[in-house]
Amino acid sequence: MAKDGWKKQFEQKVKLTGLPVPVAQCHAVQKKLKKHLYDRPKRRSVVRGEEKEDVRVVLLHERYGDGMELPQDVLQVMEELGIQGKTYEDVLDYEHWTAEQVLQKLFPDVQELPTSFETVGHIAHLNLKDEFRKHKEIIGQVFLDKNQPHIRTVVNKVGNIEDEFRVFPMEVIAGEDNTVAEVRQHGSRFKLDYEKVYWNSRLENEHRRLVELFQEGDVVCDMMAGIGPFAVPAAKRGCTVYANDLNPTSTHYLTINSRINKVQEKVHTFNMDAREFVRLLVHPSAERRTNARAHVEMQEDAEHLQTVLSQLPAVGVSFDHVIMNLPASAVEFLDVFQDVVEELELRAGHKKLPKIHCYMFAKSDETKEDIRVRAEGYLGAHIEDAALHCVRNVSPNKDMYCLSFSLPRAVCYAREEVKRQRCE
Repeated sequence: MAKDGWKKQFEQKVKLTGLPVPVAQCHAVQKKLKKHLYDRPKRRSVVRGEEKEDVRVVLLHERYGDGMELPQDVLQVMEELGIQGKTYEDVLDYEHWTAEQVLQKLFPDVQELPTSFETVGHIAHLNLKDEFRKHKEIIGQVFLDKNQPHIRTVVNKVGNIEDEFRVFPMEVIAGEDNTVAEVRQHGSRFKLDYEKVYWNSRLENEHRRLVELFQEGDVVCDMMAGIGPFAVPAAKRGCTVYANDLNPTSTHYLTINSRINKVQEKVHTFNMDAREFVRLLVHPSAERRTNARAHVEMQEDAEHLQTVLSQLPAVGVSFDHVIMNLPASAVEFLDVFQDVVEELELRAGHKKLPKIHCYMFAKSDETKEDIRVRAEGYLGAHIEDAALHCVRNVSPNKDMYCLSFSLPRAVCYAREEVKRQRCE
């Protein structure tokens, strides 16, 4: 079959019932019969009458042109206006079918059709089941055709997230081979390469919820910052943000997004292991400053990092909030606070230690107590003020949570216990 030859099967003639309605009463009739009107893309449900200038033809849904009995509310309108229905004919082709209608015709025996997708800028992201993989190009073309001009690229997920950068493998199945997109969230703009960085549009409300907890002047440590969905709006709120990600491409776009949103003076970006990042902020030794340059790939990012490092206070940084947005494993990184809590405590004096916001996955049968105890196991101390927020349901047996708590001073003792065990 030719490249677009499959579209010819959607060329057909349909019989319609039309009601000749006076122009003055057209709007009222449309409103009353809304669920019964002709409904096709690029087709009107009201057209000009051929006989009288002051009459319009209200077209009913095509199911009534196939002999289905007219519903009572349609008959009532006809009786009130003293009119009779007339038969009309419309010629349809592919452009007059919705994506759902096209897929239903292409796969008439399939119960669950791929009818939804995630939108990331100009990209439509599908998760096609195995049974549709051999038809991916046609399905991709359908979604592209029916969602233009907003959608220009259609991608399909071809595997699970397995690499350390939280990026899933994908393929472009229709449209432009371009995965660099721009998205907007709550007044901020973000540029990203969807194929190379982590992005989840479903977390938009969570980004806003957490940032709204911060106050102007707060210092935020974002350990797994991605392209900046927390860091940028926090900076726009008046916070100073130290933001890090292990993925050099994420850090690259984080720096770009700071500039786009005019908060580059407030966001200090790093590209390193999350534990080493925290240690660097608290104890910025010469060795740690050198190690901070290890993962940087692009020259412009290296120059930016050099500037950031030169501005890092010699005595280190104290922070008010710590964001740990790596739900698959962030909880394991809580042990780093055993290395820095003493210094943070000295600087804090009588003030509270930082507030930790740790994202994590949990099974649906796990309790708040189970989640808190798991975090305590890595932290090495009891958490007294745990606040658990359910972010979203990921799958039937898996939820995503944000566990927020004040860093306990008792973490100091956990470090001493580790030292003692090593000596033994």
